[in-house]
Amino acid sequence: HATRRRTAGRGHGLRSTGEDVKRSPMELAAIATAAVPGLAPTGVASLPDDGNDFDSVLIVDAAKNRWRVRSPRHEEASMRLETELAALRAFSAGIRASLPFQLPSVAGTVRQGPLRTFVYNHVPGKQYSLEDLVSQGSRCARDLGSVMAAIHSMPSSAIARADLPAYT
Repeated sequence: HATRRRTAGRGHGLRSTGEDVKRSPMELAAIATAAVPGLAPTGVASLPDDGNDFDSVLIVDAAKNRWRVRSPRHEEASMRLETELAALRAFSAGIRASLPFQLPSVAGTVRQGPLRTFVYNHVPGKQYSLEDLVSQGSRCARDLGSVMAAIHSMPSSAIARADLPAYT
């Protein structure tokens, strides 16, 4: 998908830039429809995220596609999402195909004042505790090593194009 960007009008529940903005799951679903034209949510549920910085939901549409919506609560969190967007754009289709893991793609964004909400295709998975990871034993270490090797073998041009830090 090409990323689409929309701007929502002022006066849509925004507060001054010094305050945190908290949005309900239904508000985030409505914002997502502005970010991704044609998106028609049929279900919405909260998703775990960094609760001090983001509101996040999972949306299901009529075609049973799943979408993750992340909305920053303040400007610093919004800047983190902007950096994430730059990083995700660095992964071309060819690079993504060579990775041993999936990456989300940004389907659209919408700006409300200084904050920008992002809608991604949802990548299924779950969070593991440290104890769960340890119980996986050598399989976990092997998988983690494979992921790290793939990241470190990415072309430096992709890192430079995304204006991400590179270390030697």
